[in-house]
Amino acid sequence: EKPEKWGKARPWILISAPAILKNKYFYFVAALFILALSIASGNGSMTVYYCGNILKDMDMMTPLSMALTLPVIIGNCFVPAIVKKMGHQKTLILSSILMLAGFLIVAINPYSGTLAIVGTVVRGFGNGAIFACGFALSAQVVDYGEWKFNVRSEGLVNSCVSFGQKVGLGLGAAIASWIIAAGGYVGTAKVQTASANSAIIFAYVWFGVILAALLLVVSLLLNIDKYEGQIKKDLEQRHKA
Repeated sequence: EKPEKWGKARPWILISAPAILKNKYFYFVAALFILALSIASGNGSMTVYYCGNILKDMDMMTPLSMALTLPVIIGNCFVPAIVKKMGHQKTLILSSILMLAGFLIVAINPYSGTLAIVGTVVRGFGNGAIFACGFALSAQVVDYGEWKFNVRSEGLVNSCVSFGQKVGLGLGAAIASWIIAAGGYVGTAKVQTASANSAIIFAYVWFGVILAALLLVVSLLLNIDKYEGQIKKDLEQRHKA
């Protein structure tokens, strides 16, 4: 079946645009739309997004947060070349290893500020590539769905990605909070108990190690790259038919 002239999403955008223009929240929606585009449109735009955050929050950023953000920006500049050379799967595997290594460096001595910064820098390079590859993988999933099941579901796949990101960010922070709460952490206390300190170390070091190891396992099982060439070839022939 040939794709529709206007596609699936464009007619709805054209229909909804006049309604949005009359809405008093137009500028709010526009700001969100531009922000979403800046993140979702690719590696270069993600770099602009992170640079904007640095300029906006420069006076509030700690050395640790800078150690995470700057490697993300630098790493994103090289992600396209790395993906072209290695493919998405191997890039994700490398990124997962960097994240795992970053957490393990901190685990050597959780009380060392130097190791915390070094480990965060290493982890930051892994973070940047993972986020960049994630958006590209969603497009590969759409193509795979059309190739395998003859159903193209851009909206469903991207909605699932957005939903998963929100759930992951919220749940990850919640689990870390539950861990330190279980250890007896008291935010107003000048000195934390030994159990509270142990819980903090587990929440922000070993919990990260566990998640990075799980991500590495998932990356090792993700073999969509080996079908990519055949998928593109078959879809091109199908669309021309």
